[in-house]
Amino acid sequence: MNFNKPWSHGGSLDAKGAKKRWTSRGEEVEPKSLADALPKLLAGTALGGKLALLDPKTRDGVERAWGAGLAARCQLVSLEKGMLAVKVKEAAWRYELGFRKAQLLEQLNRECPALGVRDLRFVP
Repeated sequence: MNFNKPWSHGGSLDAKGAKKRWTSRGEEVEPKSLADALPKLLAGTALGGKLALLDPKTRDGVERAWGAGLAARCQLVSLEKGMLAVKVKEAAWRYELGFRKAQLLEQLNRECPALGVRDLRFVP
């Protein structure tokens, strides 16, 4: 039995080779810790969207983009495949925000480009 080749493809178990095996969307990722690797590996998935929305930097970015008053009325619910669902309790505000969707989307992408939001959906 050859212990120098533990991987099925025959590569050796060196630190440099193991790092090269981590890929995300075709690009090489060199994780320094699990906390660094997870957001990159989960980007574009429902769980990755939840992690991005829980980040305090995201909430701060939304407040800068939309203003504190509007951000206080909105709750970021989910982010999946570029679609950001925003919970707005008042029907009148959902109606108003529907008209301002393009402007809000542009402001949000200027403040938080890493989120990759392509569309907004306002839900009750």
